[in-house]
Amino acid sequence: MENKSFLAAVAQRAAIDNPLASKLTEALSAIIAESAANYCRVAIPGFGTFAGTKRDEEIVENPQTGKMLLMPPSLRLEFFPSSMLKKAMKGGAL
Repeated sequence: MENKSFLAAVAQRAAIDNPLASKLTEALSAIIAESAANYCRVAIPGFGTFAGTKRDEEIVENPQTGKMLLMPPSLRLEFFPSSMLKKAMKGGAL
């Protein structure tokens, strides 16, 4: 689904106009990004949980050259779907 069609679907379901739907999705994205940067979880009931996790530095081998490289630590955003979402994806009703 493209961004325009996603925003139109949000606007239609929430009975709001497209600019407001755009602001709401931008606000949600910002909240998730800020929370992940602080290693906090954001739980959305019926949908799932977003969590920022730290990946430690590690030594990896370049398969083409065989050289060992030090990969720096990084921040990852993980998503854990709720049981309701898993059930809906398997064909069950929400």
